[in-house]
Formats: sequence, C-alpha cells, structure tokens
Amino acid sequence: AYILKTFGYGDRLLDDGTKECYLITELMHRGSLANVIHGRGEKLSLRRKLSLACQIASGMRKLHAHTMIHRDIRPDNILVS
Repeated sequence: AYILKTFGYGDRLLDDGTKECYLITELMHRGSLANVIHGRGEKLSLRRKLSLACQIASGMRKLHAHTMIHRDIRPDNILVS
C-alpha cells in the first residue's frame, strides 16, 4: 500500500543528444500533492492532512524495509488518488 505500481519503463534519445528516462505507473486521478494543495481552492482539513502524512510515512517505511530510499520527497513527487 502507498507505493505506486510500476508497469514499465524506458528511455529515448532526444534531438539535442540527451537521454530522457520515463516510468509507466498506475494513474493517480488527483495528480500530485502539490496540485491538491494549490489547486482548485480546495481546503484540506487537519484530519486529511494527518491522514496524508501517515500514508506518506507508511510508504517510506515500506521502501526502507526493502533497503531503498527516496531521494527527492516533495509535494510534486507524491501522487494522490
């Protein structure tokens, strides 16, 4: 729970010679946490904020249990369904 399913990945060479990498993951309907915080004027209740924080911590705990780390945790990289 709280970890996105990854269906595939790939890379491609851009016209300027740089390599672009991408992941194919499940769709998260609400987009990023940054969208939820700043978008549509929707207020998040304290209960919802605490719930999100606990879910994020649970996902990080699961990663750490598998000896992985997430090196770029920020609202743009947290996806919300």
